[in-house]
Amino acid sequence: MMRSLKVRNLMFFVMTLSVLLILGVNHAPAADESTEGDAWLRMNPDTRTGFLRGYTIGLSRGFAEGCDTYRSIEKPRTRDLRNDPFANCLNARGRGFSQPVDHYVKQVTDFYESFPSDRTVPFEEVLKKLSDSDNMTPQQMHKWFEEHGHRK
Repeated sequence: MMRSLKVRNLMFFVMTLSVLLILGVNHAPAADESTEGDAWLRMNPDTRTGFLRGYTIGLSRGFAEGCDTYRSIEKPRTRDLRNDPFANCLNARGRGFSQPVDHYVKQVTDFYESFPSDRTVPFEEVLKKLSDSDNMTPQQMHKWFEEHGHRK
C-alpha cells in the first residue's frame, strides 16, 4: 500500500513536470521575462538536483513505456533483431544519462553561468547535449549553439 502510494506520487510528479516542460520549452521570453537559464540559476542546489532527477527519470520511463506500448500493439514480424522495431526502440533508450545527477547539475550550472548569452537555450536542449549520445562539455555546447543558432 505504501509503495503504491509512493509510485503514484512519483508518477504524478513526473507527469506534472512533463506538462510544465512541454508548455515552457518552446516559449521565447519577452524582453522583460527571464530565460530558462536565469530560472535555473535562481534555483537552489537541492531544487536543481530534484528537478533534474525528475526530468531524467521521467524521460527514461516515458521512453520505456513507449517501447512497451509499441510492443503490445505491434507484434514482432522478424527474428532478426537488427530489423526489429521493438529491439531498436529498446537499444535507443532515449538519450541516456549514465553519470550521477550531480554531474549534470554542475554541467548545466556551468553552462548557464559561463555563457550568459546562452541562457535563452532551452533546458531540454542543454540536457540533450549533455546526454550520453552527445556528451558535450559546456564549452562545446556554447560553440555548437553559436554555430547552429539554437538560441531562442
